[in-house]
Amino acid sequence: MLHNDHEALLAALLVANGAATRGMQTSLFFTFWGLNLLRGDHPNPTLPREKLKLSQRLVKRMMPKGPTHQKLGKLHFGGLGKQMLASIMRSQNILGLPELMRSAQDLGVGFIVCTMTMSVMGITKRDLYPYPNLEFGGVATFVERARESSINLVF
Repeated sequence: MLHNDHEALLAALLVANGAATRGMQTSLFFTFWGLNLLRGDHPNPTLPREKLKLSQRLVKRMMPKGPTHQKLGKLHFGGLGKQMLASIMRSQNILGLPELMRSAQDLGVGFIVCTMTMSVMGITKRDLYPYPNLEFGGVATFVERARESSINLVF
């Protein structure tokens, strides 16, 4: 998951949930803007603070946190487009991002966080919501999982 456009995140999580319900071992690799989906609303006080450069702190501050704050990539219209999409989805019994995140966790979907990107964007373990299936890895982890997999998708 490279992007944090609301609709790209929805698509990736719908596919991941669908694959997991079909019994497929499923992992999502979060990098760059996609990391924002995993951020908690507040820092985890049980984890130590890490020293960040000013530029890292500024980048992190400008990015949205968690599943409820990701904007639409197209037709956002100050949040109106996202509200309209959410209303249509609810009327058709389609889960939203927070529910899809919970469902993915319940189904055992692994969330792999790119540690290199965390460093670049100033995101620390303390900033991430403590999902039970959260793993940390780099490009080598992604490549190894992709090599062993029969299906790979990028969102």
